[in-house]
Amino acid sequence: MAASAWSDGYVADIPYLAGFYPDQAPAHLNFVCLLNGLEPNRAGRSFTYCELGCGQGVTAALLAAANPQASVHAVDFNPAHIAAGEELAKEAGLANLHLIESSFAELDGAAGRALPDFDFVTLHGVYSWVSPPNRRAIVEFMGRHLKPGGMVYLSYNCMPRWLAGLPVQRLLYELASLAPGRSDQRFRQALSFVEEMVKAQAHDLEENHILKSILKEWDAGRAPYFVHEYLNGNWQPLYHADVARELAEAKLSFVGSSTVFENFPAMTLSTEQQALLARVELPELRETLKDFFVPHLLRRDVFVRGARRLSEGRREELMRGTRLALAVPRQRTRLEIEVAVGRASVEARHYEPIFDALAEAPRTAGELLALPALSDATALQATEIAGMLVGSRQALPVPASEHAPDTEPGRRFNAVIARRAVHDQLGKAQALASGLLGTGVPVTGVDCHVYRALGASSRLDADELARGLWSLLAASGDTLVSEGKALTEESECLAFFREHAGRALAEKLPLWRALAAV
Repeated sequence: MAASAWSDGYVADIPYLAGFYPDQAPAHLNFVCLLNGLEPNRAGRSFTYCELGCGQGVTAALLAAANPQASVHAVDFNPAHIAAGEELAKEAGLANLHLIESSFAELDGAAGRALPDFDFVTLHGVYSWVSPPNRRAIVEFMGRHLKPGGMVYLSYNCMPRWLAGLPVQRLLYELASLAPGRSDQRFRQALSFVEEMVKAQAHDLEENHILKSILKEWDAGRAPYFVHEYLNGNWQPLYHADVARELAEAKLSFVGSSTVFENFPAMTLSTEQQALLARVELPELRETLKDFFVPHLLRRDVFVRGARRLSEGRREELMRGTRLALAVPRQRTRLEIEVAVGRASVEARHYEPIFDALAEAPRTAGELLALPALSDATALQATEIAGMLVGSRQALPVPASEHAPDTEPGRRFNAVIARRAVHDQLGKAQALASGLLGTGVPVTGVDCHVYRALGASSRLDADELARGLWSLLAASGDTLVSEGKALTEESECLAFFREHAGRALAEKLPLWRALAAV
């Protein structure tokens, strides 16, 4: 069965996809707080952290590896998830990662009393997938265990964009409940029936954008995502106003979105839309109305327990002191950036020198403003520079630390991830722990193969790496897909692997070294 008494309606017969979610990193949450003019959390690198609904524990494990001074706790009700997380923690030697098998309701008892108070509590893909009593238990946990000044990251399916998804989810859930087999098999059968309904002119489904998205993106390899998204007994997209009011019971105040550009109205809304929202004084209502203009399905909200507003001058001062590190190879930096209202461009004469400086070493935003090439940029502020760089994920904030970070746990973790990736799908995205950034750096399966090879040879060759990757692909029986096209010939696959391995050696390896990931 997909759900049992202990799962309270949540899918439990197949595990959720393992992955790293960078918005949950404390350094990122602090940056969002500062960007929105609020005092960030001052715990530094020795923070206490709790992820509720941690899945297989990959995010928590990476953050523990990248922040060995921190105490990282991760909670999930599914014993299979916790077992997978414990195996990863043991293999990577993460003594600061503590995994707890517990339901949210049980955190009110002995399991919760054994936990410390936290600087950060995060939940990804949980809040709108559990029952109202479980949501109350989550809020009560935050009220008991979040320190004053502590921060919360909370992602959830949001209304009104999910309005069209309500009948689709209900159909899939009800039809799947009648089918035999595992959840993924039942989902496929339910989806096939819904496709037949569309062909038979079920009018409310023919132009449904949620259903079209499912049919376009369906892939057996992503079945766990679709199952956990649509087949839970409790599935309720939420309005921001309702979420904000629920979290207010734990004395939490809304900070902003962890999607950085959504905190800049000009990058999210038209001039007319901004003017309309400016007339609404109630913050939770104003933010809810914004969701009628911004077509997103998932909100990524940041809250703080005890909001302390900074003056504009103080915010700019703190932002000038924020150290940034380049997070992409210099060859891959870009001046045009996609935002909600279209595309934004930054001045080449200002940002090319900024990229050059960051390619040499991490710099504070103040140091970037002091570059000779920016002497005429009198209107440019640290908040704009940092916001553009972090929002486009071309640079990331470097957490403040009194001592040089211990990077060895991150390297151990990365070796495990790279070794595991070699036996996984080669196209699957992964992340390496950066001891400098305290968060993860995205990598491909090919990158992981290159990373693993570093431990076996001091001199790497793209041709040799390509041949090794081809052998792995042939042995697995998987199909390599590039830009939507299946590559079936050996020569095509070798050319693809050679190009990507060469790029990893020439561009990414120097970056990994600069970020203390290798």
